[in-house]
Amino acid sequence: MREGEVVASFLRRDRDQATTLLTGLSRLHVHGVDVVWDSWVPRATHSVDLPTYAFQRQRYWAAGSGGASAGSLAGTGLVAAGHRLLGAQVSLAGGDVVFTGRLSVSAQPWLADHAVSGVVVLPGTTFVDLVVHAGLQVGCGRVDELTLQAPLVLSG
Repeated sequence: MREGEVVASFLRRDRDQATTLLTGLSRLHVHGVDVVWDSWVPRATHSVDLPTYAFQRQRYWAAGSGGASAGSLAGTGLVAAGHRLLGAQVSLAGGDVVFTGRLSVSAQPWLADHAVSGVVVLPGTTFVDLVVHAGLQVGCGRVDELTLQAPLVLSG
């Protein structure tokens, strides 16, 4: 194919003909071919005026619940995890709980002391601490076994 040429398929086996036609015309249009859309796409009997300025200072989304502050994630279901490394926890519909947090050398400078060959890794005892805390939150008071298959490498 030479520069400036475009290939568009209008007939494809086992595909809806109308969709294939409109996809081919759209591809041509994107590449600069002037397509007279009125002859291919019928006009709706009822049209909706779109704002000429983005949202025209009118909101088109649901208003907030007002229960949580703008900087709080409580409205999304997140609650504080009560741990210095776990920032939040969220309960899922099936009863499971997900814990989340940010681990980095910039957030926890003491992690810089745990470097192996110049690469900062999360210490194994920290994994135990995280698992024990999460377990206590969900009613599981002990860890039977914890196997790490690969180190968790941390960045700045």
